[in-house]
Amino acid sequence: MRLGNKKAFVTGASRGISKAIPMAYANAGADVAVTARRTELQEETTREIESRGRHACTLAWYLRDVSQVDDRLADVRESLGGLGIVANNAGVLRGNEENPVPDPESFWDYIMDINPKAVYFVSQGATKLMKEQESSIIINLASDAGMRAAASP
Repeated sequence: MRLGNKKAFVTGASRGISKAIPMAYANAGADVAVTARRTELQEETTREIESRGRHACTLAWYLRDVSQVDDRLADVRESLGGLGIVANNAGVLRGNEENPVPDPESFWDYIMDINPKAVYFVSQGATKLMKEQESSIIINLASDAGMRAAASP
């Protein structure tokens, strides 16, 4: 894969395949912006991208807050100089210590806010910036976690 100075944004870029995506983009020649819930992990990813000679930036942004989409994507554009690739990779299945889910309705809202809602709004916002590029792509990833039930708290 050759990405020759493309500008990429990856959500949920912290560990495992989520981290491998921005690393592969950087190895292929892209500059990459990342966001993830765990700041220390996204900063580690950014350092590793930069160690490969590519420009990288982190966005302090919790994707449940879709009101920040335009501002955060503007940050990507300013930092990287454009946007040609979006990988909507962030996803959740259940709450955790940082984001406890107190009841079934909150559990539902939490999952829907990240999984389909953030993907939709990030994609919609990104298309405005991607029109400036000769070519661009949005990649939406999902896990097989939706194939099995998860108990609410």
